[in-house]
Amino acid sequence: MWYFIASADDEVRSYRISRVRNATLTELPSTRPVEFDLADYWQRSLSEFQSNLPHYRIVVRAAPRAIAWLRCGGYFARVEEIGSPDADGWRTVFLHFDVEAAARAYVLGFGAQMEVLEPLELRNRVLQAAKDTIALYTQR
Repeated sequence: MWYFIASADDEVRSYRISRVRNATLTELPSTRPVEFDLADYWQRSLSEFQSNLPHYRIVVRAAPRAIAWLRCGGYFARVEEIGSPDADGWRTVFLHFDVEAAARAYVLGFGAQMEVLEPLELRNRVLQAAKDTIALYTQR
């Protein structure tokens, strides 16, 4: 992605080029402040952006068959760490998502091959979603 940096209302800002809908060429001069360091600005801007992104971390137990599919869930899951196998071959996995809804859908997609350990509220929501699914299928 391409960005341009400009000053607006005495504040330096980043603009994504793909979001620019219209531009007009003018005769007004453009000046770059002497003290402005583009590399420094970009690094600070990137760090600030990343620190403000949504963050939802979960811990699960994953069955041996699920391990190979952890990165294929399709819900922007970032695998942070995969522990050693326990006595049953299951592994503790630390995952990062932007939001809880994505984590819930991801875990539910693995069915009985994944168990939420943390956070407790996600574990309860996954359990309720599984109960709701069973109720739907047994009503017919």
